[in-house]
Amino acid sequence: MEILSKLQGNDAEVPTAELAVVATWYIWWQRRQIVKGVKVQTPEKTALAIKVLATNYLRSTIPKGPIRKNDHMWRKPGYGIAKINVDASFQYETLSGACGAVARDYRGDFIAAASWFVPNISGVDSAELTAIRNGIYLATHIGCNNIEIESDCSFAVNSLNQVDDYLGPEVAIITEYKQLMMDFASISFRHCYREANQVADELAKNTFTTRSSSSWDDEIPDFISHLLVNDMSII
Repeated sequence: MEILSKLQGNDAEVPTAELAVVATWYIWWQRRQIVKGVKVQTPEKTALAIKVLATNYLRSTIPKGPIRKNDHMWRKPGYGIAKINVDASFQYETLSGACGAVARDYRGDFIAAASWFVPNISGVDSAELTAIRNGIYLATHIGCNNIEIESDCSFAVNSLNQVDDYLGPEVAIITEYKQLMMDFASISFRHCYREANQVADELAKNTFTTRSSSSWDDEIPDFISHLLVNDMSII
């Protein structure tokens, strides 16, 4: 432990020394759980949990550090519910866009993520609604039956929560939602602040840059891991 505590460098915002010490303790604790016959997390989720613990510890030691507003923080869904955060990127010059979606369970654990490049789309409202539709597709893919869709676009969320009254230009997409919603035991649409939707935002931005659609089941892509850590950190 003395040697580990002298390691140099950083992993994102966490010093390597603190990360190594927390990892050593966490792996020891998991070994105790295995001895007791308790199932432990996958290596990928274990690594994420270690980074969350180290981040919380580090932030707690910083005097007068930035205070995160409660309503700007990502929140876990209720028991048995999968929360799917979605977001979209849109470019007026090319009328093209991209969508990102990430699914997490009631413990906050990563389930899956996906992103889609959309070469032709009429506007930003259509892009945001398409992101929610694709989030529903992700839920179907991973077999979730009780879901909560969260978006930072108030127009899209309000349109879906008032689905019977909507008569705007996106009515065809809204009608499609009505059919998709029938396949779930429960489904809700919630608005969140952009600060609580950074993972989905990064997924959309990344696929807009690469111009290619991607999906991840269980395996967490490196470019969003630090954002997942931030969402799970309580400080």
